[in-house]
Amino acid sequence: MNSIGIYIHWPFCEKKCPYCDFNSYVKQNINPDEWVNSYCKAIDYYKNYIIKRPIETIFFGGGTPSLAPVYVIEKIINKLYKEYVIHPNIEITLEANPSSTESAKMKDLKRAGINRISLGIQSIRNNNLIFLGRKHNVNDAYHALDIIANNYDNYSFDLIYGLPEQSLDDWKLDLETMLPLAKYHISLYQLVIEPGTQFHKMWLNNIIKMPDENQLADFYNLTNEITIKNEFRHYEISNYCKIDKESKHNLRYWRYQDYLGIGPGAHSRFYNYTKISDCININDINNNIISKNDINNNIISKNDINNKNTDFSTRIATIDHKNPEKWLQSVKKYDHGINDIEYIDCDIAKKEEIIMKMRLLNEGIEINKCSISDSVLKELKDLDLIKIQKKYNIYDKNYGKKDKKNNLCTKLNFNKKENKNVINVNNKISNKIIASNSIKGNINNKILKIDSMHDNEINDDIFYIMVTDRGSAVLDFVIEKLIK
Repeated sequence: MNSIGIYIHWPFCEKKCPYCDFNSYVKQNINPDEWVNSYCKAIDYYKNYIIKRPIETIFFGGGTPSLAPVYVIEKIINKLYKEYVIHPNIEITLEANPSSTESAKMKDLKRAGINRISLGIQSIRNNNLIFLGRKHNVNDAYHALDIIANNYDNYSFDLIYGLPEQSLDDWKLDLETMLPLAKYHISLYQLVIEPGTQFHKMWLNNIIKMPDENQLADFYNLTNEITIKNEFRHYEISNYCKIDKESKHNLRYWRYQDYLGIGPGAHSRFYNYTKISDCININDINNNIISKNDINNNIISKNDINNKNTDFSTRIATIDHKNPEKWLQSVKKYDHGINDIEYIDCDIAKKEEIIMKMRLLNEGIEINKCSISDSVLKELKDLDLIKIQKKYNIYDKNYGKKDKKNNLCTKLNFNKKENKNVINVNNKISNKIIASNSIKGNINNKILKIDSMHDNEINDDIFYIMVTDRGSAVLDFVIEKLIK
C-alpha cells in the first residue's frame, strides 16, 4: 500500500516577519495542553482517511514549531506511532529558528523522535537580518547551527538572496562561507514580495526597491555555479543536496504524492484507493465537513457516499480552518479542524501534478499519467500559472520508422523550418535564462526528463522551460503536437 506523509502546523511565532505570507500568528497566551490534545484528537479522526497506509514522513512546520514545548511534539509523535503504521525509515523534520534553538531542547527533541532539523538562518549579515525582521543575529545563527550539527546527522538551513542593495560579491562570500557547514542539504530562496505582507506595502509605496530581472538572473546563475563547485546537487528550484539527501517530505509535495495536513490552515492531498465511504464518514455531512453547497455542486453526492461499492481512486483535498481559535473549536466539536473538503477530478489533478513536478530538476513527468497537451497548457495559462512566451512546432521526423538496429525512432525534434531560434529569452535578459530547466522527451520510457541546463548546452533535442521560485512556470513555447 502506498505511503503517506503527515504535516503538523504549529501556527505561532515570536513575531511576524515582513516577507512572510504563511499562516502564522503572534500570541502570548497559549495553552499547550489544549493544543496537544486537539492535535491528538484530529490524529484519531484521520484514521478513517489513512486506512493502514505507512507514514513515511512527518513534518512540523509553522509558524515556529521549535517554540512549542518539547512534550507537545513528543505526544504528537507518540500518538502517530500508536495509531498508525510507521515506515521503518521515517523522516521526522522540525522547523526551528536560531533564537528558539537551545542545546538542551535540541537533545530533548531528538529523544522525542525528531531526526531532522530545518533551521531558518536566512542571512549571515546583521544588516540583512534586521531588514528581514529576524529576531536573531549572526552569532545566534552560528551558535544554533553548531548545536544542531552536534546533535543531528540530518539537518538543513535556509538562506535568502535577491535583497535590495545586496551585491553579487556579498552573496558569493556568504555562500562560500555557509556551504561547507551545510553538510547534506541547503535551501536557497529568492526573496519574493508576497501580497498582503509588510514588504508588499513598502514596495507599493516605493520604500523598498527590488533587484531587476537581470540582477536576479545573475544571482541565480552564481548560486548554481557555487553549489556545483561544492558538490551540491540542484534537485529543486530552491533546494540543493548531496546525493540521496533530499527532503523526503517536501519531495512528496513536488512529486504530487499523498500527504495529510493537520493544524490551522493545513492542506491535504491524497488518493482514495478504496471506497469513498472508507474516507469520509456518512455523518460528516451533518458535521459540516461537506457542505450542502458541495453536494449541490456535485463535488461529492450523497449517493456516492452511501454507495458502499463506489470505487473512486481519485484525489481528495482538505483545508483546515486557518484561524487558530476556529480550528480549536472545530476539533472540540467535531474531532477535526477541516473547513473544506472536495473531490478533485482527474483533469484538475493532472494540472496540479504538472505544476508540482515541473519544480524537480532531475526527475520527470510521466506522460501516460499527465497528458501534457495544448488544452492543458492553455488552461494553466488562463489560470495565470504559466506564461507562454513564444510558440514552436515540435514534430518527430522519424516517428514510426526504424533505425539501423531495427528499433522504432521516437526522438522529438524542433521544426527548424518554422523557426531557427531555439529559445526566446524573456526581455532578452543578458542572454541568460532565469531558473531554467530543460525537459528531454523520451517516448519509449514515457518520461519527460528534466535536467539542469546551462547556456552552452542548447541543442535541437531539448525544449526549454522557465520555473520561478514560487512554482509558477514560464514556457518558451507551447507543445503543439506531442507524438505518443
